[in-house]
Amino acid sequence: IAHIHIQHHVKNEFYPVMKKAFEHALCDVLDVDKNSALVQAWIYGITKLSQELIHIEDLIRKYTKEEIEVLKGLS
Repeated sequence: IAHIHIQHHVKNEFYPVMKKAFEHALCDVLDVDKNSALVQAWIYGITKLSQELIHIEDLIRKYTKEEIEVLKGLS
């Protein structure tokens, strides 16, 4: 997933927007309040997943950039 996000230029700033949109959609589809335990559990899970993806994507970008710089230095 992280590689696909990078290929499609997903930025860290997109995650809070996605989380809010997901919360609204979940409330609309299930016809529940945003403070319901179900919605809060989903938001907790989405938050944790987002944090992990941001971390992994940042690492991929960092090491890919470093590898590119090394390869440039070799030519």
